[in-house]
Amino acid sequence: MKKRDILENQAKIVYLGIGSNLGDRKKNIEIAKSHLSENNLDFLSVSSFYETPSWPDPQNPKFLNIVIKAKFNFDPETLLKTCKNIEILLGREKGKKNDPRICDIDIIDFNKKILKIKNKLTLPHKLMHKRNFDVNQFKVFHPGGKLGTQMLKIKDLMHGKNKIPTVTPEMTMQEALLKMTSKGFGYAVVVKENKVKGVISDGDLRRNINQLFDKKAGQIATKNPITVKEDIFVAEAIKIMNDNKIGVLVITNNKNEPIGITHIQDLLKAGAV
Repeated sequence: MKKRDILENQAKIVYLGIGSNLGDRKKNIEIAKSHLSENNLDFLSVSSFYETPSWPDPQNPKFLNIVIKAKFNFDPETLLKTCKNIEILLGREKGKKNDPRICDIDIIDFNKKILKIKNKLTLPHKLMHKRNFDVNQFKVFHPGGKLGTQMLKIKDLMHGKNKIPTVTPEMTMQEALLKMTSKGFGYAVVVKENKVKGVISDGDLRRNINQLFDKKAGQIATKNPITVKEDIFVAEAIKIMNDNKIGVLVITNNKNEPIGITHIQDLLKAGAV
């Protein structure tokens, strides 16, 4: 057997949300659970039932929900197909988006995988905070509540605008160093006309140590730094930081204006890493 085939057949840890707000909600969920267990899902934990308002229209019947932690040996697309087939078996009909439904099975997390298949699947689930998923349910299953924290948005953990150590390109490095240390990040965001132009990290300081105080902040800074938007998942932010070997991440709005900042230590303290 090829190495790739062996890896693909290794068990992955997946989290599924099952919800129902039509008919006998509890019975619908129990039937869905039974079908899932017959389709290569090895249940590890099942949450208690919990009720949530319907989204986006709270006037619709409330959802009854559970969360399942399970092992699965195949790929996300196979699991998605299984979930859709079970929904059809239970009598779910194609109607208006967000109409009440007999059964809704969502893949919330698939082995911590970050994946986007247009109009089909986004991992982690992009609407978990607006739909019938409760982060606290994941914390019951995951050691230290790590998965629940990773599925928060970065805006939930970032420091706000007033905590960002900002400097201008023309500022002397003596002044910039005071800014870097004053906010406790050891880091500065170079801003011009309220737009992010660069960042100064300890690596930039080391690279310029011999001429540090002869230069301006804009000359020391790394240009066009990596930034993210506030609505990305914490899990995705961690991946970006790891992939790019950076310890601080600047959060910007659509105008490239800085609105927040987070340090890897913040995510460690929150239990996301």
